[in-house]
Order: sequence, then C-alpha cells, then structure tokens
Amino acid sequence: MPPGFFRRLALVLGLGMAGFVLWSSWGFWRARPTKPVTVANEPAETISVNPGYVGPQTCAECHQKRVDECLGSPHFRTCRVPQPGEMPDSFTPESGNYLSRSAGVQFEMRQSGNRFIQQTRYNTPQGPRQSEASIDLVLGAGKADDVYLSWRGDGALFELPVAWLWPTRQWASSHFCTSFGTGDFSREMTARCMECHTTWMEHAPGTNLFRREGALLGVTCERCHGPGEEHVEYHRLHPEVKPASKILNPITLDRERLIEVCTQCHSNAVTHRQLPWSYRPGNPLEESYRTHEIAHPENDHVADQGTHLRASRCFQNDSSMTCITCHDPHQRETSVPASAACAKCHQAEDCGQVATLPEPVRGQCVECHMPSRLKINIKFEVEGDNFIPPIRRSQHRIGIDEIARDEVLWKWYRQQTDEQSQAETARLSERLIGHWIAQAEARAEEKRFMAAIAAVREALAIGESPKAREMLKFLVEAQEILYAGWAEALNQIQQNKPSEARQTIEKLLSIDPTNADYHAKLGTMLVIDGKPELAIPHLVRVVELDPNNASGLGILGRIAFRNKKYDAAIEQWEQAAQIEPRLPQLQYDIGMALLELKRPAEAAARLEIAAEMDSARPDILIALAEALASTGNWDRAIATATRAGSLTEGGDPEQSQRVSDWVKSLDERAQKARQPGKSTP
Repeated sequence: MPPGFFRRLALVLGLGMAGFVLWSSWGFWRARPTKPVTVANEPAETISVNPGYVGPQTCAECHQKRVDECLGSPHFRTCRVPQPGEMPDSFTPESGNYLSRSAGVQFEMRQSGNRFIQQTRYNTPQGPRQSEASIDLVLGAGKADDVYLSWRGDGALFELPVAWLWPTRQWASSHFCTSFGTGDFSREMTARCMECHTTWMEHAPGTNLFRREGALLGVTCERCHGPGEEHVEYHRLHPEVKPASKILNPITLDRERLIEVCTQCHSNAVTHRQLPWSYRPGNPLEESYRTHEIAHPENDHVADQGTHLRASRCFQNDSSMTCITCHDPHQRETSVPASAACAKCHQAEDCGQVATLPEPVRGQCVECHMPSRLKINIKFEVEGDNFIPPIRRSQHRIGIDEIARDEVLWKWYRQQTDEQSQAETARLSERLIGHWIAQAEARAEEKRFMAAIAAVREALAIGESPKAREMLKFLVEAQEILYAGWAEALNQIQQNKPSEARQTIEKLLSIDPTNADYHAKLGTMLVIDGKPELAIPHLVRVVELDPNNASGLGILGRIAFRNKKYDAAIEQWEQAAQIEPRLPQLQYDIGMALLELKRPAEAAARLEIAAEMDSARPDILIALAEALASTGNWDRAIATATRAGSLTEGGDPEQSQRVSDWVKSLDERAQKARQPGKSTP
C-alpha cells in the first residue's frame, strides 16, 4: 500500500481529515441525506439482470381464467400506475389541499388530464418556494393507505410525503416530511419496499435507481411460483404435456417453505443477505434476509403474522396449518370465511363459553380468538391529528382473549334497543375503556408512547372519555416532541454541527432513555467531538437495547480503528455485519482496516463486496483501485479508478478534477510498474 494512503484518499475526495472521519463513519452514513447520488448513464453491469420473469400476460396464454381471477386481488394491485377512476376523487382544487402541521408546508393534489400531480409550496429565508412532482406509481390496493411514488431523471424513484387514507377518506402526510426538507419533501425509495410491492424491477444496487422498462408491478404469479421463462419455453415446445414442468407449485413445499412464500413480505425479514429480488420460493428465507428480533408489535416492519401464528396452539397441534389454510392469495377477498377455516378442526359448540353467548355471535370465531387491532407501526399525520393508523390487522396468535370477547359482545348489544341490552352495552363500554386506558398508562410508563397512543385510540373507538382524550393529547404531543427533536438532530448532523446535535440528542434521551437510535447518534457525535471515552457507554447501550441496530458496534469499530487497533476494529465490524449483512459501509471499513494491516488481497475482496452493494460511491471504488494496485492487478485497478472518476463528473468541479488527476497518477504508476524489472509499489 502506498505511503500516506488514507490522507491521500481524503485529499482526492476534497476532504480534511476531520471531515473524513465524519464522512466515512458508519453512524453518519446511517443518517446521510435523503437525496441520492446522481448517477448519469448508469453502466449496464451495475443493473440487476432479469432472471427469467415473463409477466402475467404471458401466464395468461394458458392460465387466462386464473390470471383474470387475480387481476383485482390486493396482491396484483399493490403497485400500479395511477389511472383515472381508480384514484381518490379528491384530486380537485376544492378538496386536494393539505397543510402539514409538522412542516408548515402546503400541498395541493390535482389531476391534469390523465396525470396526477403533487404540488408543494413552502417558505424559506429567501422567500416562498414551490415544486411539482408527478405521481407515477401507487403503492396500495385502494383499501387502506395509498402511497405515491415519483420518478426523476434516469430512474431515481422517490416516495412523496402525501398519502390517501381510504378508511377515513382524507389526505395525510408521512412522518419523514419535516420542516428541514426542501423541494417536494420526498425521500428515496428503497429496494426492500419495492420488493414487496412488485414481482421484478431492474435495480442498481445501493441506490434508488430502478428501471421503468420491464418492471413487473404488483405481486403477480411469478412472485410465488418463481420465474416462468423456462416453464413457458418448455410448454410452448411441448403443448401436449399436461403436468406443469419447470415451475414451482408452492403447495408442494414443506410447511416452513410454504409459509415463507408469504413471510418474504408478511414478516420482519427486513435486512438483505443477498441482492434484492434474489429470493426464490422454495429456498430458505434466511438465506436472502435477516429477520429482525422485535420486542413489541408497534416496531414491526409492516406486519409479522407468521411469528404470531407459529406461537398458536392451533398451529402447533396441526402440522398441516399454513397461511393458505385461511387465505387464498388468488382472490379479491383473500380471507376464507371463518366458518370454513375454523370448522376444519372446531365446531361452535366446542367453545367453553358458547352457552353464555347470544346465539348470533356464537360463530364469530375470528373476532373472539384473532381480534382486530390498530397496527400503529404504519401511521400518518392528518389535519387536526397525528399518528393515525389507517388499518386494523387481525392478531394471528390464536388464543383466548376476554377483551376480544367483550368487544364482540359490546358490538352486538349496542345494536339492540331493549333496556337490558343497553345496560349491558354501558357496562361493557366502561370495562373496555378502562382496560385500554390502563394499557396506555402501562405502555407510556415503559416509554412506548406509540403503543400507548394505539391503546388510547382503542378506548376512544369504544366511546368518548375525557380521560382518554386528555391522555391522547399528551401522548401525541410527547411523540411529536421526540419526532421533531430527532429530525432537528439529523439536520444538525447533515450541517456538520456535531455539538448542537449532541445537545439535541441529550434532551431526547432525557425523555426516552431506552431509545437505541438516540444512544447511537449521541455516541457518534461524541466520537466526532473527540470524546470517545464518553461515547463508549452509549454505544454499548445500543447493542443492549436493540439487537437489530448495528451502529453501536460500527462506531466502536471506528474508535478501535482510530486507536490503530485494526484487528479489534475488524472484530466489531464483523459483528455489525452479522446484523447488517449488506451494508456497504461496513465492508468498506473492514477493507480499510485490512489495508492498514497490509493485507491488500483480503481488502480488495471486501471492497469488491462494498462496490457491489453500492455502485454509486466513488470512495469505495478509489479504495478498491488502490487495493488492486497493491496486489499488482493494474488492469482492474485502472478500470475501477476510471469508474470512480465517471461518478464524480458533473458534480463538484474541484473534486472531479482531483479524482481525474488521481486517475492519471494511478495510470502512470501502472505504466512504471509494468516496465521490466519494476516491482509492485
């Protein structure tokens, strides 16, 4: 490795060494700006290649009836191009306006011909500003919340902040819309989100660049049956063969693999172990994703029905029970009637309380044993309120639930007009409201403010209560303070104000000392402030509080690296990589430590992985080029360096020139090294 490599790398990128520590630290990249690196003319080799998906229209050549059956299903419609007649009728000047309370930003949702548009107006110190974004994709089946996406440039995909809530028919904004945003207040779309809303999209790893052409929107046939190209080719050549060949029928899988066809999305399998869209039905899900360990349901990624179902006695006592016992993914209404699903093993008369229940509710197995609850891990802000969960989800841990039973009875008695039923309604209302208020108090005591908000909303769904209303106001305000403070801290980090960010986060920790993200960022700021001894307890606390948060280990590795304890740094980063298997920064940092240990071949292997994960970071490619040069692989070093130079073109002119000069310097070193009798530098 050439002398002064790390200092030269910082200079090539136009950074001082203090800035380099901040810019390359794992914690900072977790909070990097939401605007993407602009990559013009992305090379084809960085785009994932279609493994053989053909689309539902091709499936319909032989399976027209089945495809027609699926076209209106929630799965098929979960990602779609906006169409007149399918969008809310509120894209009008009269009802298309929405004022975000947290950002003080005015949005106007309008239709122009067949186009749907979000217009944004906001104030800056320089005066009023406005922007306009086209709504190009809809995430949502038109039943709960519809979220809107917008394409930019050559394939950058963004999530717009305004959504439509179908149950309450109102506009709402996502909580990434803050007063520190600009433009259309959008955020980068992630591959993991798009995986669960599409069958296939070409994608540049590590970026929000997706190719529109060839995208298979919605969860269609091949998402559960696997790519169909070989199947189609075979049966076109052999139309007389009736048994399906070269395609998977999920019903033939064992129970766990069959369930995983569903839990690839309906679970906390969040973190990639392989490239996006690599999972194939029939393969173990854990080969493609790491499933997060979640302590409380409000922290679920979206939903985690599989985990709860597996904890049920019904599931444990019946080896044939899977998701499709109760759900048909091909239908518009995917749930099988309870009488058909539960009656496979149970009869209404088997219920121990059947004699005490009014006859009309005796068959409501699901309502009693799988109660519907507000799922507040998905929530929005609306005019006049905040942290609104748009949907309810059935609890999939099937069991005996007295509160659910009382809710079923309350719903029935309140529909009756006789005096005795009304008295019973009042008794049940008092009991249920009291239960949910007690739940809210217990959750708030644990600093689980979002779960407490959900509990209070359950109480208010039963009936108006001054105490519940006051609690809701307090809890919403507390959570808003935390959200606003966190947004402010991240903004201060982006503006390179670590001392101010530290003070902001310390205030947040005084309210919620159990938040791993706060400890992680505070530890990061203390390291940047030159106080690693104060940072270490916070970083260790991250590991204790959240097994899914690798940032504490990441920054502990950074501290070891700065102290030249490179083996210790690698050990910390390897542990972090078990949590975040495809985080490019970790592979980059391990590569840098290996370079310091003068192990360039191993370093190059790690940096190759980092470059595969994020194809738009010139620092990774610069380090990789140097590592390859240190092994004497000059051809690949020059090619990689040239790629790094192309990424900086059109950006900061000074940085671009520095990188260009470095590429020329590397080329000169290569020419000298190739001369007879010369050794590798």
